[in-house]
Amino acid sequence: MKEKAFAIRDLIRDTNETENPEYPKVELSYCWLHFRQELKEIDCVSETIGWEGMPAKIKERLSYDWNRKVYLILSDGWVYEGCIDTITDVLNEVDGLLEDFYIVTPRFDKFAAYTDDGQCLCIYEK
Repeated sequence: MKEKAFAIRDLIRDTNETENPEYPKVELSYCWLHFRQELKEIDCVSETIGWEGMPAKIKERLSYDWNRKVYLILSDGWVYEGCIDTITDVLNEVDGLLEDFYIVTPRFDKFAAYTDDGQCLCIYEK
């Protein structure tokens, strides 16, 4: 699990200089405010297309072998590993009840970030 924490940190600027590198603290709430500048935003999808339309855009906009699993990370700390179709089915059921969520490939090189504050889903590549 430590490997994954460091991989997540590769996406987020360090916001706590005094933390112990042996046990990094990764803050997930509002981490979309702290993305590293070298990440490339390739698309941003507004909620105005409808909640169900947003998660569907992830497969459309990111080149990835969607038969492989990805991670769904919720801002309150929950992590789910599964297939994108199952994840989008679940997201379609919650219809706007989430604050922030992130869908990330296992290599953490492609991901989508949804923020309720911005009412959009932004898609990034490393």
